[in-house]
Amino acid sequence: LQRRAQGREDIPLNEYGILQARDCGFKIQGLSIDYMVSSPLCRAVRTAEIIGEFLGVREVRTMEAFTEMDFGQVSGATQEELHRRREEEGNLGIETREAVRERAVAGVQQLQEEYGDANIMLVSHGALIRNLLRYYVEESAIPEFFENCGISWLSFEQGKVVHRLI
Repeated sequence: LQRRAQGREDIPLNEYGILQARDCGFKIQGLSIDYMVSSPLCRAVRTAEIIGEFLGVREVRTMEAFTEMDFGQVSGATQEELHRRREEEGNLGIETREAVRERAVAGVQQLQEEYGDANIMLVSHGALIRNLLRYYVEESAIPEFFENCGISWLSFEQGKVVHRLI
């Protein structure tokens, strides 16, 4: 709600997050999902578990490749604080967009190699998702902020990537 860069802080999912996950699961109930993959951070794992209940997917695989961006010394800061401190003090140990994108794309490629054409639901975090999408779709199609439990659908169809926001 405060637009804080939580980064890799491993904080539990709060009651509002639980409601958002349930709402998401309800909305997509009936989708055919073969595998559920999540960031290893507990808020993402719990979100995946809740959504998986609606989809009949009980097992959640975690992969480090999908962990949120490391915000270094400004983890927990608001967006305004983050930008101000970055301008005044430099990098502050913040993971680069390129590094996030590289590991996320490598994770997707690993999943494609392991699971082929299976339907995979990935539960991750805003900065990681934004940077992953930057690899596959036009920048203008990527929202500045993602709604928690919002859905971006990527399809790999005949050698092309199709992106839809649901």
